[in-house]
Amino acid sequence: MTDPGAAIEEQYEVRKGDPARVAGMDCQVLVLESRARMRYGHRLCIEAQRGLLLKAQMLTARGEVIEQLAFS
Repeated sequence: MTDPGAAIEEQYEVRKGDPARVAGMDCQVLVLESRARMRYGHRLCIEAQRGLLLKAQMLTARGEVIEQLAFS
């Protein structure tokens, strides 16, 4: 069986961002920077203890938010 994370790392540079808070909950930010010019980047805020996605942003190459989903 192949590693599902390997496919992501082929297309994106994945790095940890600064911790944040969404809906009163602590979360860890993950930044996915696209390796291809024709693909958007993403910033994900994941709840620290349970791993729940609390916020997702789609980013331009300049880091501008063009779409955002947030959960509470």
